[in-house]
Amino acid sequence: MPELPTGTVTFLFTDVEGSTRLVQELGDRFSGVLAIHHDILRRAIAAHHGTEVSTEGDAFFAVFPTAIDAVEATVQAQRDLAGTDWPDGAEIRVRMGLHTGNAELGGDNYVGVDVNRAARISAAGHGGQVLLSDATRALAEPSLPGAVTLRDLGRHRLKDLRAPEHLQQLVITGLPAEFPALKTLDASPTNLVEPATALIGREREVGEILTLLEANRLLTLTGPGGTGKTRLAHEVGVRARGDFADGVFFVPLETFTERPPVASAMAQALSLRVAGAQDPEEVLLEQLASRHLLLILDNFEQVTVAAPLVARLLAAAAALRVIATSRIPLHVSGEQEFPVPPLAVPDTGRGAGVDEARQFEAVNLFVERARRVQPAFELTDRNVGAVVAISQRLDGLPLAIELAAARMKLFPPDAILARLEQALPMLGGGSVDLPARQQTLRGAIEWSYRLLDPPGQGLFCRLSVFAGGWTVDAAEQVVAANGEQPDLLDGLAALVDQSLARPSARAEDGEPRFEMLQLIREYGAERLAASGDEPAMRRRHAAWALAMAEEAAPVLERGMDDGGLDRLAHEHDNLRAALRWLIDSGEREQGLRLASAIWRFWQLRGHVHEGRMWFGQLMPADPRDESLDPVVLAAAHTAAGGLAYWANAVDDAEGNYQAAIEIDRANGLQDRLGDDTYNLAFVPLVRGDLDLARPRLLEAADLFAAAGQTGRLADTTAARGAVEMRARNLVEARALMEEGRRLNLQAGNLRRATDNGMVLTNIHLGLREAEAARNCLLTSIRETQELGDLSRWPAILELGAAVLQAAGRSTDALRMGGASERRRADLGGGPPSFIVSDFAGIVADARAAVDGQEGPGAADRAWADGAELDEEALVEVLSRDVLRRGNL
Repeated sequence: MPELPTGTVTFLFTDVEGSTRLVQELGDRFSGVLAIHHDILRRAIAAHHGTEVSTEGDAFFAVFPTAIDAVEATVQAQRDLAGTDWPDGAEIRVRMGLHTGNAELGGDNYVGVDVNRAARISAAGHGGQVLLSDATRALAEPSLPGAVTLRDLGRHRLKDLRAPEHLQQLVITGLPAEFPALKTLDASPTNLVEPATALIGREREVGEILTLLEANRLLTLTGPGGTGKTRLAHEVGVRARGDFADGVFFVPLETFTERPPVASAMAQALSLRVAGAQDPEEVLLEQLASRHLLLILDNFEQVTVAAPLVARLLAAAAALRVIATSRIPLHVSGEQEFPVPPLAVPDTGRGAGVDEARQFEAVNLFVERARRVQPAFELTDRNVGAVVAISQRLDGLPLAIELAAARMKLFPPDAILARLEQALPMLGGGSVDLPARQQTLRGAIEWSYRLLDPPGQGLFCRLSVFAGGWTVDAAEQVVAANGEQPDLLDGLAALVDQSLARPSARAEDGEPRFEMLQLIREYGAERLAASGDEPAMRRRHAAWALAMAEEAAPVLERGMDDGGLDRLAHEHDNLRAALRWLIDSGEREQGLRLASAIWRFWQLRGHVHEGRMWFGQLMPADPRDESLDPVVLAAAHTAAGGLAYWANAVDDAEGNYQAAIEIDRANGLQDRLGDDTYNLAFVPLVRGDLDLARPRLLEAADLFAAAGQTGRLADTTAARGAVEMRARNLVEARALMEEGRRLNLQAGNLRRATDNGMVLTNIHLGLREAEAARNCLLTSIRETQELGDLSRWPAILELGAAVLQAAGRSTDALRMGGASERRRADLGGGPPSFIVSDFAGIVADARAAVDGQEGPGAADRAWADGAELDEEALVEVLSRDVLRRGNL
């Protein structure tokens, strides 16, 4: 080992692009190609005073006393590589990275951030490309050799480095100078997030998957739960970002069982806009047709019914690549399966030494995870045998090893091994059609389960009915009813200690929330089913969900939200699970009650498509099915009609509203007829048939009065104002709408009063009552924020566009239009279009004004800019002084 220089030096990292592919293509002949490559690099390093620090396969690490020495070495190396007549037609392209910094020695090698920076710079490049840090540029630029220049590539974020790095490319005359975008964290869009823990090992698998991905458009990582499929796919996505111009996107599917929500989840992950009446699948097909991106679909075994959707996407989008993680293949044409193997384990017995054991991924994973609960833990001669045996007993399965390592807070490795050996005989008693490794993993969970006392085991099984987590209050109502779990908090603490449950990041108003990993929850569900208690517990869970929803429904309807919206959002997965069980169990009536109770939540929080899907499964074939309680069925038609209305599917809304009124008339449900007629009046109002809307609203008012529902007269009064607004009878419209708002505020119905204020904004605008229009708009903004209501924002933004355009602020008006379009897409619909008179005409006028003043394309830029603004920025634009004081 040569003596390594210290002080300020320049580090060089190199590696061959596509070496894994070359190995597969050349086989044994690759060693001869690699020998020529090594000789070229070593001659260049030595000729320019460099020191070879290390080599690993096709990668070199060298250090130079000056930056210009390092640059000249890379120039010589790249010229010699390009001029070599490689055997077997091989094409060797080498990426190189240079960074100048402080040389810190740690033992017999360099350590410190500057070494890591140089390695990351090299990894960002492509074969034949030389990248320099700004520090190296500053020192080398004054002395660059002839026919060599620098190209500024700007600032880029590199993996594991906090600050962006300003990178330069060395341009060598006669050699290629154009390369794809750098492989940096900001090279393309993504929703991947930095994992909480580092990936241990898996370098071989990552390389193989990346190679397979080059030749296959659908790659499925298969294997039983706990093999690390998700983590492996995530790492591949991170490393492949630079290869996909339109990004890498991760779509978790663990809480889905239906095809339509899968399409919506994909669209949401990709930030695609789905308008109210659009099918999310059709939007995906259209939007992805020309995109070059990688889609990672995680836990696909949950939604095998969506496999045809993947096939359709691949057929429509030629540049799309898909990685799916699944316990079973998708069985789609062109699918390439990659069985994810366990981590490497020693094949020796307990006599393995520390140095030998550290060469194996399974051992390293156990040590790293053990340190998370026992920071001082070290692999020693005394414990290495037990750690090796644990990794062998668990077949190198990552989740099983992590579960075992978590026990280090309670037991030393020998004790953990002893308990695992006691559990192993039970593994053969599992289902014979399960893979052996899955049985082993089940044994690891079984062991954690058996460490609980009997009450704790019962609690664990019963808690598996919750999807997406639970609060203490929910657990008390569902699994601890009738005194079955007297020490609930102690039981939860025991589950957390045994890593069978964990605190959730989604705490609600300071109340703790807990959740289970999906695989552990599935095991608990199997135990619950085996106990015979599952039907009763599922029924109790559904009853809890229904009670929670029906308690929140009238509060949400009145617009006096006390946190109910947020609570339903937290419990959405539980609501889905309850609906699914009720459908599968034939409990249609209870399912309709639950869906009817939460339809306002679906509307207000942008789940209109999903809500309509549930009603599609729950509604009977006969819209007046006499086997169902007519009150429940009529309410379901009202709710389904409401969702259709907010999806701008007016025909469907009319059909449901008509079914509701027919059921109510046939059964003498007089207290519902006013609401039925009121809902039906909005169908012609939206269509512009005002001669039909007027008498329906008057009839609704008479029915409300006859039923003693005088509070609803505020609604009919305000709705009549909306009719007259559309008829351009603005003075009459103003009087009716102001009276409706006054009555709603008096009754405490803030949501309806906010709607009234929004329509009043448009009425005042038409009457050229500037101050009144602005005041109504600003009040509507404030009230909508107080309510936490997402569904009204599109109309508010469209009203803002109308006011801004009238005030001569066309650019800001277009920003509001773009923001409204984006939010309608996110919500799957939005308020009906009649609230803003001639919005299309307002937009056309604003576009003409902006393009005329700023040139073609300026209007499109303003529209796109608005689509990216968050709520805070939008409110700031709508609240500026110029808005309040400008002339209309």
